[in-house]
Amino acid sequence: MARTKRTPTKTPTPTPPITYTEIPLKTPTRGAPSGNTLIDIIEAHRPVHPSSSTSSPNEQEEEEIFGPGMQAISLTVPFCMLLGTFDYLVHLQYRQEVDLEEIFWRVVKASPAIFTINYTIHPRRNWISAQLLFFLISVAAGCWLVRAVNRTGYYAVMKRAPQVGTLWIWAAVEMSLVPVLVSCAVVGGFSWYFGYSWV
Repeated sequence: MARTKRTPTKTPTPTPPITYTEIPLKTPTRGAPSGNTLIDIIEAHRPVHPSSSTSSPNEQEEEEIFGPGMQAISLTVPFCMLLGTFDYLVHLQYRQEVDLEEIFWRVVKASPAIFTINYTIHPRRNWISAQLLFFLISVAAGCWLVRAVNRTGYYAVMKRAPQVGTLWIWAAVEMSLVPVLVSCAVVGGFSWYFGYSWV
């Protein structure tokens, strides 16, 4: 039987490395890019929600990722903590015995109402009517709180001040900057006119 003759395999010659002289170098331009950038291309292909024309891009992205339910939960938790903190501090201010369990259950009972308010109003916070509502709530809550601290007894303040204070801060958080400043000026003018102290 005849033996087949094997042909030796050739070892491939290694490719020489690329040196920096083979790479075309060009000084980058300092002006604006001549064509569309990667950001421009992404923005052009991003779907636009029909109801998001009045919202900023960050707000649109936040609403798309979390949704109104998750946003309401993320706002309910800190406002519940704020309500509990106010309740605790007002007891300390009037040197009353602090029952943490009672404060906790008051916060738990108030949490559904806080969630419902955030779920209903927060997605519509940019509406002019909503901004007007926040402004009226802020002025009313601020004036009531200043008057209550100066004119009413400690028991009424302990019962209502934590809720009204939380409502005041909530309205201020939801408002734009200019209405917040105007509402604070109105409350300050109210305090000055009637001679009320903030301390």
